[in-house]
Amino acid sequence: MQPRIVVRRAAVGLVAVAIIATSCASAPGGGPTVRSLGTRGLVAAAGEDGSRDVVVSPTGAPTGTGTTAHPLDLSTALSARSPAGPDGTLLLRGGVYRGTFVSNVHGVSGHPVVVRSYPGEWAVIDGGTRHAVVLAVRGHDTWVRDLEVRKSDPNRTSSQAGDGPTDQSRGGIGGVWLQAPRTKLVNLVIHDAGDGVGFWNGAVDSEVYGCVIFNNGWLGADRGWGHGMYVQNTTGVKTIADTVLFDNFGFGIHVYNGQDDVRGVHIDGVTSFENGAPSGQRQPNVYAGSGQAAADDISLTNSSLYNRPGASGYNAYFGYPTTSGKPLHPSGSLSIEANRIVGGFNALFVRDWQHAKTRKNDFVLSHVRGGSLIADLRTTTGTGAVVRPTGYAWDSNRYSAADVRSFAFDGAPGGDGSRRLTFNEWRHATGFDGASSDAPSGPAGAWIVVKPNRYERGRAFVTIFNWRRAKEAYVDLRTAGLRSGEPFVVRDVQHLDGPPVYAGTFDARPVVLRLDSSAFTPPIGTLPHSVSHTPIDFGAFLVAPG
Repeated sequence: MQPRIVVRRAAVGLVAVAIIATSCASAPGGGPTVRSLGTRGLVAAAGEDGSRDVVVSPTGAPTGTGTTAHPLDLSTALSARSPAGPDGTLLLRGGVYRGTFVSNVHGVSGHPVVVRSYPGEWAVIDGGTRHAVVLAVRGHDTWVRDLEVRKSDPNRTSSQAGDGPTDQSRGGIGGVWLQAPRTKLVNLVIHDAGDGVGFWNGAVDSEVYGCVIFNNGWLGADRGWGHGMYVQNTTGVKTIADTVLFDNFGFGIHVYNGQDDVRGVHIDGVTSFENGAPSGQRQPNVYAGSGQAAADDISLTNSSLYNRPGASGYNAYFGYPTTSGKPLHPSGSLSIEANRIVGGFNALFVRDWQHAKTRKNDFVLSHVRGGSLIADLRTTTGTGAVVRPTGYAWDSNRYSAADVRSFAFDGAPGGDGSRRLTFNEWRHATGFDGASSDAPSGPAGAWIVVKPNRYERGRAFVTIFNWRRAKEAYVDLRTAGLRSGEPFVVRDVQHLDGPPVYAGTFDARPVVLRLDSSAFTPPIGTLPHSVSHTPIDFGAFLVAPG
């Protein structure tokens, strides 16, 4: 049977473009809403006869057998009655699954159950206007991959303050909640929910990888709420890797617990930018701290954070702010290494950590605003007394700030009588950055970062800092895993519902990507604040076979 190409716009949400089989079940009210983003193959191998695969459809039934001819409905497939188990796969046919769902299906350690789109198709789970988590993963050893989660409710504002409004379906809930050990989200698209991902204490030794998380949250009477990711952890290690987060109403990644410790959160290879923009107030692209307890074993490595020139707010914030100026509890160890942190009113803020490694980073603050800082360090005792940092390894960084006085350390006033320091004053006061450099003239050329996907050969994220503001960038994709002669596409992550910015056949030559686009995917609904594509000096892209 020959495949057919379907191009359809959902009533609300992303444009659907895919190659699908003509036998694909249709969503209620019309054909399937599907997008091919290069997904193929299974994470956990099925039996040779496919006996461990369970087929699910938007038109499936609780009495279905899980075959192509008689698919299950999603609620039954995810329930304790599901026929899927360790090493099994729930294959979601392309289309829109409307409602909110709880996943109690589970595998065992080393043998997960996988929930994913049917190969070559794209499944969308749409929570609509229901005030509930769109997909709550409560079964251990469950991997969810290669599908889309969203809320199509057009109401994005609340007349109430706080994170739990009663007049807003996104208040206090999320797109996906991970609540069980050894769970994973892989290569998902999560948008326009409350928090994009709730990564909670119960998800011990779990991972979020390769996802695109954007436009989540709502505008309350006091501020924007809803983070790309809300993370808590007390046991084991949580990993957030090679994920792109942008234009969420609250923070990009919010690692926080007001009452308990936060420890063992490792963030690696993420691209996080312009978070807070839909609410009109920039929020940190990455934040980690604890309220009444301690934070420990927190790391940010190999990541790219960006806010456009002139944007307010913090870019990377580590610590907990208090109105008294005293820490509630000293934090333990922090590692900030090999990152690119560009823009914000404050590029980097570090407060009250006993041990901190800040090494081999690039910090850029290309605009001058009163009080803006490229690095701000606060170290105090429980009585509020300033202490010189001794448990820190802070060196081999590169700084570029338009204002010569762009550093601050609580222990030293600047030569002009303010708390703002020059680079040399900062080095003398802290003892840091003996092997670091300061270049006020700014970087030259372009920084191009290609992040191959660990779970799918040929898939990758590309992040570009375009310092020369050229209209095009030449990108080497040889590390992405594409094979010679293999077709592939490149999409702008800020415009996933648009056409590819590049489509071709891989031949190892550099690919030319345009950087002057203004097209983007706006938040669902109406907002009082405008949102726009990032300017020409920054871009982020998704490479996928197909």
